[in-house]
Amino acid sequence: MSNIDLHLFIYFACFLLLWVGSGLVVSSVIKLARSWRLSAFTLSFFLLGIITSLPEMSIGAAAVIHGDPEIFAGNILGGVMVLMLGVIPLLGLVGGGVTIPKQLDKRQLILTVAVIAAPALITADQRL
Repeated sequence: MSNIDLHLFIYFACFLLLWVGSGLVVSSVIKLARSWRLSAFTLSFFLLGIITSLPEMSIGAAAVIHGDPEIFAGNILGGVMVLMLGVIPLLGLVGGGVTIPKQLDKRQLILTVAVIAAPALITADQRL
């Protein structure tokens, strides 16, 4: 087995493990939301939001410790752009649309978009 074959095998094995693990997380969040009588959206917004932010926080801490906070800002802004311009539209195309819970009215949706866009607006002058 060549070095490239080994790397491809490891890559696809990790992808498979990530696929299975994400399915377990989704089903667990749904069960937990039902037992706590919350919507899956609300629980995933807070719980998964915190859990998926941990890698960015560790990158940010390391960048600040090494005196390079630009890496932290770039990582956060890049992640938001990938989610907003890549993942959510892909979910809309593949999944037949993204439904927004009825608990969010128009005003709350606009405020949510404003909070998401705030980092880009704050750093528009290339200073933080």
